Amino acid sequence: MAEVTVQKMRSFLIILLLVLLGSCQRNVKAQFEITNSASQPIDSVNITSFDHEKNSNFISLQPGQSQIYWFDMTNLPAVDGDYLLTYKDSTTKSIRFGYFTNGAPLEKLTKIIIKQDTVIFDQIFDEY
Repeated sequence: MAEVTVQKMRSFLIILLLVLLGSCQRNVKAQFEITNSASQPIDSVNITSFDHEKNSNFISLQPGQSQIYWFDMTNLPAVDGDYLLTYKDSTTKSIRFGYFTNGAPLEKLTKIIIKQDTVIFDQIFDEY
């Protein structure tokens, strides 16, 4: 009888350990809502961290179109940095913006409005 109880306890501890290890996996994504308020289409819209590997997630937006864009930060090192927005209209443009810490976004959502001659960034934070 005691042997069955020890076996059940071992099984329980192994399952608990696997659950705890599985829950420690880091899955971090930053959310952006990008709107094209310019009069021409924009192409090759991309967001990445300024100092780290490139992101292969590109989108295109027609005038007046908005789209949610997710930047997967799971494999970024746990460092501080900023984002880099790149896109093409008549030329290629690159703009550094925002801030993340420990490899994770501070904001819940960043709204990005691309106008003819400027880009507006509006960061939405969780309410506490």
